[in-house]
Amino acid sequence: GAPRPTDACQWAEFRLPTWVTPSSYDLHFDVMMKAPYKVNASAVIEVDVARTTKCIVLHADLSDGMVVSAARVAGGSAGRSYVEENGLAIASQRRDEGLEQLTLEWQDVVPKGRNTLFLSFSYTLRDGMDGFYRSTYTENGVEESLAATQFEANSARKAFPCFDEPGYKASFTVEVVTGSEYQVLSNMPARTSHRHDTMPEGVLAWHFEPTPPMSTYLLAIVVGKLQAVTREIDLPAKNVWWTKEYYKAPEGGASNKRTIKVWGIPSQVENLEFAADAAATIVPFYEDKLRVAYALPKLDLVAIPDFSAGAMENWGLITYRQVALEVSPTSSLDDRRYVSIIVAHELAHQWFGNLVTMTWWNDLWLNEGFASYVEYLGADAAHPEMSFLDDFYSDIVPVALEFDAKSSSHALSTDSATVSSSSSIEGVFDAIEYQKGGAVLRMVRAWMNRDAVSKDGDGWETSRTNENDPFLSGIHQYLVDHSYRNTSALALWESVERPIDVDLIPLLHEWTFMDGYPMVTVTMDGKGNIMLSQQKFSEVEEISCQTEDLWWIPIAYVSSDSATQVKWGELNSCASIRPLVSIGKEGWIKVNAGQYGYYRVNYSPALWRQLHDAAQQYDANNFPVLSGIDTAGLIEDSFHVTGHGGVEIDVFLEFAKILRARPVDDAAPWLVAIPLLQRIDHLVSCQKNWSKFVAKEILFPFINNGTLSGNLKANLTDFFTFSGPSTVEGAVKPMELQRLRPAILTAAGYFGISAVTKEAESIFKGIVKGSDVTLDADLRDAVYNTVAKANKKGNLNGMIELLGKSKTSDETDRLIRAIAIFDQDGVLELSLSENVKAQDVNQLLEAYARSGGDPAVVRLLDFLGKNMLDLYEKLGADSGAGRKLMRVIERAAPHARDQHCIDRIEELRREFPAILDDPRAIARSIEAIRVNMHWIATSNVATCGFLL
Repeated sequence: GAPRPTDACQWAEFRLPTWVTPSSYDLHFDVMMKAPYKVNASAVIEVDVARTTKCIVLHADLSDGMVVSAARVAGGSAGRSYVEENGLAIASQRRDEGLEQLTLEWQDVVPKGRNTLFLSFSYTLRDGMDGFYRSTYTENGVEESLAATQFEANSARKAFPCFDEPGYKASFTVEVVTGSEYQVLSNMPARTSHRHDTMPEGVLAWHFEPTPPMSTYLLAIVVGKLQAVTREIDLPAKNVWWTKEYYKAPEGGASNKRTIKVWGIPSQVENLEFAADAAATIVPFYEDKLRVAYALPKLDLVAIPDFSAGAMENWGLITYRQVALEVSPTSSLDDRRYVSIIVAHELAHQWFGNLVTMTWWNDLWLNEGFASYVEYLGADAAHPEMSFLDDFYSDIVPVALEFDAKSSSHALSTDSATVSSSSSIEGVFDAIEYQKGGAVLRMVRAWMNRDAVSKDGDGWETSRTNENDPFLSGIHQYLVDHSYRNTSALALWESVERPIDVDLIPLLHEWTFMDGYPMVTVTMDGKGNIMLSQQKFSEVEEISCQTEDLWWIPIAYVSSDSATQVKWGELNSCASIRPLVSIGKEGWIKVNAGQYGYYRVNYSPALWRQLHDAAQQYDANNFPVLSGIDTAGLIEDSFHVTGHGGVEIDVFLEFAKILRARPVDDAAPWLVAIPLLQRIDHLVSCQKNWSKFVAKEILFPFINNGTLSGNLKANLTDFFTFSGPSTVEGAVKPMELQRLRPAILTAAGYFGISAVTKEAESIFKGIVKGSDVTLDADLRDAVYNTVAKANKKGNLNGMIELLGKSKTSDETDRLIRAIAIFDQDGVLELSLSENVKAQDVNQLLEAYARSGGDPAVVRLLDFLGKNMLDLYEKLGADSGAGRKLMRVIERAAPHARDQHCIDRIEELRREFPAILDDPRAIARSIEAIRVNMHWIATSNVATCGFLL
C-alpha cells in the first residue's frame, strides 16, 4: 500500500496519526437529568508527542450536536500555552464527519514530549442506544430517566473527544456532577461524592479513582435511581498473579474482601439475587483457573432498561439489558441459563479484552472467541447441575459452521487494512469472532489435553487446572505477559505453545488466517482399515483439496472396538497415507468424538449405515452406546454433507427417525435436529406430508414411548403434557429432561399434534382471563408459541394485552417472540408501536421470519421497504440503527427460498444505501438464500419421495 501521510494537518486516513499518543484522561461531566438533558463537559488529556506537529487529530463525533467550544495545549519545557492573538485559548478546528475526526491546529508547533490538551465541549444525552444516552422506564406510574454509556466499538467519541482506537490505552479519571437523588457509577470506586461550595443545593460531584491503562471503548458511566444487592468475595489466593497497584481497600483501611454489586431499578431489585450469586462464584473460579486476579477493587453489574446488545463488558462496570441479568418467579430454566451464560461471558472479558486487548478490531476473536468459550466454564462453575458443557456444541458450533461455509465468510484474524471503516468494524462482531473463535480455542485445548480426554472422559474440561493443563498454563502466561497492553493472534499462540514441545503456530495457521473449514471424509478399505481425506467444505459445490491450503486436523474418535474411550490421531495431508485404525468390516467408527473439532465429517454410505445402527443401541446398563453429543454431531453433519461423496438426504432422514429411539434425558440431538426439521418444513414442496411425517414418525413415538438412560422402564406417561409432572423419578440427567420438555412440546405444537395445541389454548385462555393457572415456568414459552402457531385472531389480541401488562423482562421477551409467530395482519406493525421498545424490535422481526418461512420473509422485506425510515428513526437514526436493520435482513434470509427475495434484498440495498451499508452482510444474506435454492434443487424430490 501507499506510505502513510506524515502531515497531521492534512489528515484523511481512517486510523489516527501514530505520533501522538494519550497516557491519561481527566474527564468531567456535568449531567442534567431533566429536559433538555444537557451535558457540559471537559477533558484534560496528557499526550506524548513523538515529533513536532502543528496539528493534533483525535476522534469526535460532531454529527449529533456535540460542540467543542475550546481547545488549548500546554507543554514543552517552557510550559507555554499556544493561543490565538485575541487571547482566546482556542485552536482552529477542522471536522471530518465521515471519519468522525477533529483536527486541532495551533499557530505555533506543539513540541516533542509530554503535552496537555484542554478541551471544553457540550451536547445533550442521546436518544439512541450508544454514546452517552438516556434510557427511560416507568416506576409507580412515573416516567423516570437513567443515563448510561455504550462505547464499543466506536462510540466513546460520541461522549468526549478522544483517541478512540483500542491500541491507545490510557488511564481515566472521571468526575460526574448531577442531582443528589441519583446513584452514579463508573469503572472504579468513587473516591468521594460531595457538594462543592460553588454548586447549587441538591447537586453532588462524584470523584472516581483513576483506572488502570485501558481502551476507550471500556470506559463507562451510569447515572440513575438504582438499588443494589451485594456480595463479598475474598481477596485473590496466594497462587494468583496480582498487581495490587489498582486495588484500594474501601475507606482506605485494610480489607480482605472485595465487593460485587448488582444494580437495577428499584422495582426489579429482588430479581437480581440469581445474577449476584453467579458473579460471586464465577470471579474466584476464573482467578483459580487462570491464576490471574480480577484487577479492580470492585465490580458492578447493572441492568439498563434500554440496551442495544445483550450486555457490555466495561471494566468494573458491566452493563446488561434487563432480561440478561434479572431472574424472576416466571423465569424458565432457559432464562436462568441465559443469565448464567451472559454473566459468565462478560466476566470472562474482564481478563480477555479488558486486561489484555487486541491491538485492532481485525483480531476481535481474542476478546469474543475467548469469552464465547470461557463463558461455558464459568456458567458451569456457578451451576454445575445445569451441565453447560454438554451444550457448547449444540449452542455454538452449528451457527459458526453454517456462517463459515459461505464464500462471503472471513478468517478469524483478517488483514488489519480490511477493517478500515466504522461499518466494517461494527460488521466484525459476527459468528466468526464469537462462535468460531470459541470453537477453535476449545478444539486446541482438547487436543492439548488429549490424554485427559481419553482418561477422564467428560469431566476433564472442568477438573483440569493450571498445574496439569498446558493450555491453561499457556493462557496464564499470555495474560501476565500482555496485561494492561495490546496483543495479536500470533502472540496468543506463542504463549499457548510454550508449555508443550510442539511448534503450534504453523499447525494453527489455517484455522487462524484462512476462512472456512475442512470436511473430513472417512472410508473403509476391503480389510477394515479406516482412511481419511480432507477438502474445504461448501454447501453448494465440491472443492478439491489443495496442498497449499491444508488444515492440520486433530482427530478424536470412538469405534465399535473402543466405544467409551476416545482415541486420537491427526490428519495433516489431503489424504491419510496410513490407516487411522483398523476395526474390521462390520465395525463402526465415529470421528470427531465429543464434537471438539471445528469441522464436518462425512462417511462412505456403508459407514453411515453402521453409525445409524450404533445410534440406536444401548449398553448392558441401558445407556446409549453413542453419546447424545456424538449423535447430535451425526444429525447435523448428515444434513449438511448431503450431496457430497454420494450421500443423499435419506441419510439425514433416517437419522431424524432414530430420535424416537433415544432416551428422553438426552437433549443435544433434539436441540440440533429441531431447527433442521423446521428448515425442511420451510423448503419442501410437500409441506403437509412433511409435517405429518415429523409428527407421526418422530415426535409421537418419542412422546408416548420415551425411555430414560439407565432405566428403560421409567414411567413417562404425561411427562410431555403441560399439566404433567415436571420431573421424573430416577432421571440421571434431570436438567436435560427439564430442557427437552418445552422444546418437544413447542415442536409438537409447531408440527400440529392437536392434543398439544388444544391443551395450550385452554391454559392460555385462563392466563388471559387472569384465573389462577398452575403452569410450570419452564412451559410458558411452549404454551405461547403453540397458541401463536395455531393462529387464532382472538389469541393475538389476548397476547398483545398480556404484553401491555407484563411486569418482568423475561415475560415481555417471550411474549414478543410468540406474537411474531402469528400469521396475521398487524404483527409487523407492532414493531413501530409503543408496545415494543426500540431494543426489542429485532426480536420481533427476526422471530417473524424464523417462524413463518419464505412467505413471512417476503412480507418482512416489503414491510422494511415501506417503513425503513420510521424503523431507522425508532432505533436511534445512527450507525447502530443501520446495523440492526442489516441484521434483520441477514437473520431473515436463511428462511427464504427463491430468487424473489434475493431481488428484493438487492432493491432495498439500492434504495437505502446509507442505512444498509455492510456489503458483506448483504452478500451473506444472498448466499444463504442460494444455499436453500440449492437444497431444493438437489433434495426436495428425494425428501418428498422418502415420505411416501
